[in-house]
Amino acid sequence: MPDREPTAKFDRSHVQSRLLVALAKRIGRAQGDLHSALREITEAAATALQVVRCGVWLYDESRANLSCVDLFDGSTGEHSSDLHLSAGTTPRYFAALEHERAIAAVDACNDPRTSEFRDVYLKPHSITSMLDAPIRIRGQMIGVVCNEHCGEPRPWSADEMNLAGTFADFVGLAIEADEHHQQKLKAQRLEGQLRQAQKLKSMGLLAGGIAHDFNNLLVGILGNASLALEELAEDAPLRPLIEDIRAASTRAAELAKEMLAYSGRATLRSAPVDLNALVRETAQLLSAASTEPVPIDLPLDPTSPAVLGDPAGLQRVVMNLMTNAAEATSAGHGSVTVGTARVSLPAYDVSEFLLGERLGPGHYIALTVADDGPGMDATAKEHLFDPFFTTKTEGRGLGLAVVLGIVSSHRGAIEVISERTRGTRITILLPASAEAATPEATLPPTPARRPQRSGAILIADDEVLVRAVTRRILERGGYRVFEAGDGHEALELFRAHRAELVAVVLDLTMPRVSGQEALCALRKLTPEMPVLLTSGYSHETLPPELVSGPHTAFLQKPFNPGSLLDELDKLHA
Repeated sequence: MPDREPTAKFDRSHVQSRLLVALAKRIGRAQGDLHSALREITEAAATALQVVRCGVWLYDESRANLSCVDLFDGSTGEHSSDLHLSAGTTPRYFAALEHERAIAAVDACNDPRTSEFRDVYLKPHSITSMLDAPIRIRGQMIGVVCNEHCGEPRPWSADEMNLAGTFADFVGLAIEADEHHQQKLKAQRLEGQLRQAQKLKSMGLLAGGIAHDFNNLLVGILGNASLALEELAEDAPLRPLIEDIRAASTRAAELAKEMLAYSGRATLRSAPVDLNALVRETAQLLSAASTEPVPIDLPLDPTSPAVLGDPAGLQRVVMNLMTNAAEATSAGHGSVTVGTARVSLPAYDVSEFLLGERLGPGHYIALTVADDGPGMDATAKEHLFDPFFTTKTEGRGLGLAVVLGIVSSHRGAIEVISERTRGTRITILLPASAEAATPEATLPPTPARRPQRSGAILIADDEVLVRAVTRRILERGGYRVFEAGDGHEALELFRAHRAELVAVVLDLTMPRVSGQEALCALRKLTPEMPVLLTSGYSHETLPPELVSGPHTAFLQKPFNPGSLLDELDKLHA
């Protein structure tokens, strides 16, 4: 009878080759899904090698422990991944893997290379023989594929040893492919974040420029309306109309302030703020104001330090986020969760965050606001921080655009995770404060004492309308006025009338010589001269030493007659 062994061997080799080719194709299609690829490999290895179990074990970062990321049990057809082993207790096993294509242990309990597993793994799982092959990536062993046999001790052929090594190579290729896929996704995310940041920066510059020019116009409207009301009797027919003009101008000024906040150029005061207390206070306000209160869970970290920021700005952030979350939930069914936690960079993952500024290493506080509402689709997420974008039927305003602007001004970052039907979670990182938050002291009011207003004041502003209304206000207040249309003209008038001047009202954004340059020149000529700086932007865009002197103050445009005169009175006090 002819010898059929070579034919049988050829048939097995042919079947195995087809299996490996099919497996390679399936792994290729599973790009980005390492879990599925490993399941394919362990099932194929268990079938080809005819073993009861096949598992993929990988080192942790310290290379001190092995974790089973997928274990296929052929007797049940099930996968699991809840086993862990210490690499330090089995030195001979790992020393052998470093030098061999595969460890073929016929009697695993007594083989010197595998006997170290006898009591902790082999006997508890009734394993008699093992065929283990190292997983290598770029020449470094990262784990092992374990093929486990139960029953009578089993000898392993050279072909089986080679096949076990091939399956281990497949695992290495699958892991490399997954790493490449994850790097590609990360690059795409970073590119998307860069595009979003550039778009928001451009829109922020536009919004800030519009707000600046808008504020200059509002100085004329609001100032002249206020001056007109001072001249009109209480029963004058025109008084209600001018009051409406002043009210509309005030609302327009609030909108301009929001635009400055969005552009990251709003006036901010930096102080240690108890974020936990701010969240609790806001939650109480929302509950009191809502006709159908939404349950708000507050898992706040009691050990969380204060954050460094502007109390009013941070309260606005918390209020906007909590209001949006509450409105997104179903009435009577949804809930909102607002939590705080301490995090440290670079250990904390910020790959998904939109960075207001590049975050440096250090300690931060994470504020997370989550709801179980309908969530957002990709389009809504892409435009979430655009001014006036809303998913509400009656929504309007700057909304989350202002939140992003304030977070940027605080050198923070923001992350949005949202899916349709799965709710939304927004996390904000804010720098932690080295100092504890302290309640602001309330001083007893002191009677207002109006100083004697006299002397001359120099106004320097390139806007004719602003100069005109400022002149009217100052002249009605008792001052004489000199006007300059830019910084160069202001310096010439200052040198000519220095002895007559009691103060200078100086706009910061002017042609030829800027307000900042003019201020430095004035300080060299007369260091003690009171100077009131004005701008359609905010003093946050200036060096702190420029506005912190004893003879310098800042007044945000638009201003009304009372605030202008009050600031000058304070400078003279």
